[in-house]
This record gives sequence, structure tokens and C-alpha cells, in this order.
Amino acid sequence: MTGQKYPLRLKDLFRLRPNASSWARWSRRLLILGLIIFSLGVIGHLLVRFVVWPQIEISKPVVEKLLSERIGVSVKIDHLNVYWEGIRPVFDMTGLEFTPRPNQPIALIPDRPVLNVREIRGELSWSSLYYLKPHFNKLQASDVMIQVTRDKQERLFVAGILAGTGADDLDTQNWLLSQNDLELSNVTILWKDFSKSKADVADLRLETLTLQSGIRAHELKLDLFTPWHQGKLSLGGKFVHRIGGQAGNWRDWIGDFEWNVQSLDIGQLSRDFEIPFKQLSGVLHSSGTLSISKGLPNGGQFSLSIDRPIFQQSKSNQAIEFAQLELDTKQFSSGKFISLGIQRFTWREKNQGTSTAAGSLAPMTFGWQASKQNEEIEKLSFSSSKISLQNLSLFALNMPLPSRLRQIIEQSDPQGELNDVSIRGRRTKRGFLLLAVYLVLKVLNLISPAPLTASRLSALRILFLELPISVEKLLLIKIRATSI
Repeated sequence: MTGQKYPLRLKDLFRLRPNASSWARWSRRLLILGLIIFSLGVIGHLLVRFVVWPQIEISKPVVEKLLSERIGVSVKIDHLNVYWEGIRPVFDMTGLEFTPRPNQPIALIPDRPVLNVREIRGELSWSSLYYLKPHFNKLQASDVMIQVTRDKQERLFVAGILAGTGADDLDTQNWLLSQNDLELSNVTILWKDFSKSKADVADLRLETLTLQSGIRAHELKLDLFTPWHQGKLSLGGKFVHRIGGQAGNWRDWIGDFEWNVQSLDIGQLSRDFEIPFKQLSGVLHSSGTLSISKGLPNGGQFSLSIDRPIFQQSKSNQAIEFAQLELDTKQFSSGKFISLGIQRFTWREKNQGTSTAAGSLAPMTFGWQASKQNEEIEKLSFSSSKISLQNLSLFALNMPLPSRLRQIIEQSDPQGELNDVSIRGRRTKRGFLLLAVYLVLKVLNLISPAPLTASRLSALRILFLELPISVEKLLLIKIRATSI
């Protein structure tokens, strides 16, 4: 029977287990190997703690030279003290300063320090040996002045050090979010974008920044003062990055965020960052919460108001101008379809004062879905339980409508309400405009005492001469409404 060959089964593996003497021999070998590894670790720890680490404080000029060669700028340290807390090496620095080397080809703000730190304390993590770069169990810095610039090739420099070569370079962000505990206070950030022709130096003051990170979990708290808003901008968030993703890539984040910003000057912000609008101005106030999942909004609510808003994309477009806009919204999602429920929407026309009653629209919901390929919106929806046609026409007359359509709205004098409005359509180049215009057409057709004539329809055709869609195709968009 022993000459027959049978497939190896699990029970045959148990028969191959070593006998008692073999177990004892292998146990001794494993024990000896473990003791050797443990002894090497203890010896290495003792060498670092009592030989290598104390030499850093004694050899401060050597440390400055090594750091200068490593990061590419001249480093100066007024005072350096090193010691241990528990099993981790700790250092204290005062008067840390970075200066660019002569003829160094980087974009810098003249007559300003690249980096100046009054006090910094760092508790090194043993993972630094694995990554071969500094990782901190805790890093604290106060009274900091730092330059952050972007050159004409759109390369990002932080304290004179190249931190990124483009939007896809996430090394700096990944490093920041890999530190266990980061605390910064009273930080002045000098920012200039040399890739923009008219950008000035922006002086930002970071009152506090707290960033705590685990293997995947992160918690952020930030209080910031900028030249674009009055008061303090607060931002907080708790999030994780997805398994297999990068901590520095916001599209990999899953978590909750909250913010509060008051008196943000949109006009000044647009000028400094050269936002492509002919006119963009107003004072914005906003606060709220928002959840995100892999870069997409996934629930939340926020309020927003803009005083004296003006929007004009180009000279050929008429400017949108109000005295005030206010809205309260709730965001929710179903899969990849994102919805924004506007629970309160009020406005005042540009010549109205605060004593004038504001116009309002009933609660409404907008929805959209982006395509996978180019991330452009491909599906749109709009719904509302009740629309006052008079308020809708008043709001539409503040929008940059073509003159012929404006005349039709003014002449129709719509009265009454639309109940249970629901519109769904697919995106063309100007899908939002098509849905809005079609809603106006239905309103005029249902309510106007003068129905749409052939001449009116031909006038409306002018709206679509440059659009990749005809009026006939537009009418295929699904709409459901009941008029009263």
C-alpha cells in the first residue's frame, strides 16, 4: 500500500509534524534569535541615547551644515538643546532661521525672511528610521514667519524649499498628515503667486493650527486671519483617508467638516487670485457643516449671505447684481447624485434698502451628477412644492436674460403658483440655462394671458442659435407641474 500515491490531505500534514526533540531544538533556536534581536535593539537604543543624541547639542555648527546641505538653504540656530522623554528623543530650538543661498534660482519675496521661528520643540518618532526622514510624535512651534510662494512654472516653495512641482505632487501634504501631533501658534504666512501678473504679497496670520493624525484618522482645527475678511476664519474637521489612498489627497478623504467665515471680500480675493470674471464682488458671510466621501459632498447644512453681490463673467454678459442674497441650504446625496435643498432663499434688488421687504422663493431642490470621464455635470434636476410666478419673474428680471426674453416676461405679467414642479434633464454645454429657460416657457404658456405665438417662439429660438441643442430637443426634457 505504501507504493501507491495519494494526494496530500490535511490529515497527512499532521503526520509530518516534528517530534518532541525537534520542537525543543527549534524553540531554542527561535529563543536565541529573539534574544539577539532584542540585544541589538537595546544596544542601538543605548548608543543613540547616550552617544549619538548628546553629540547633536555639542556639534551645533555641524547640525546647521548638515541641514543646509539636506534642504538646500542656509540654516542658522541660535540655541539647541536635546534630551529624552521616555523612549523618545526630544529637541528644543530657539532662533531657527532659513536664508536663501546667493544666486539661488527660486521665487522669493525680497527683504523678508524665508523662515524665522522663535521657538520650536520636537519629539521624534522611531518611524523616522523606517522612512529615513523626520517624523514627529509631537511638534510644537510658536512665533513663526514663513514665506510660501509659487513661481511662474507653478512650483510651490515653502520656506525656500521646493515643496511641490504641481497639483499632483502631494509629498508635502502627505508628510504633514503623517505627523502624530502638530501644533502651531502665531504663525505669519507671507504668500505670493508669481505665476499671476497682478498678485500682491498677502499677509496671513495663523492664530492656531492643531493637526492630530493616526494611521488613517486625522483631526484638524484652524483659526486664521487673512487680508480678505474681517475677524477670524475657523475651520475644523475629522476625517480618514481611504485604504490605499493618500492622506494628502482630499479626494480620498471621508469625514465631517465645519466652518465659520464672516465679511469675506470676494472682490479683493478675486483680484489677488485672478479669478476669471469681469466683475466679481460682494461681502460673504457663511457657516455650516459638510460631510464628504471620496471628494464628494455627502450631507450637511449651511447658511450663506452676500451683501452687494455683482457677478459678470465677461463683457458680453450682463452683470447680475443684487443688494443682498441670503439662503439656508441642506445638502444630501443618493449614490453619486448630489442634491442641494434650498430651504430659504431671499433677495433684495440692487436699489432696495434694508427696510424694504425682501423677495423670496419657496423651498426648492437642485440635483446633479458628474460623469466619470471628465467630471462635468451630466444630469440635472429641479423640484419645488410651490413656485410663486410673480416672485419667480421678479427674480428672473435680475438675471442676465436676453432682451427678447426679458420683454416677454415683462409683458406676460404672470400671476398664480405652480405646484409640485419636477424637472429632470441631461447636461449640454449650458444645461442649467436650458432648464431655467424651459421653466420660464412653461410658466408663460400656463399662466400668461397671451399664449406663446409663432413670433414669440421664433424670438425664443434666437436664444439657442449658439447652443448645441434646438428648441425641439429642448422640449423633450421631462417636466411635471400642476398650475393653480
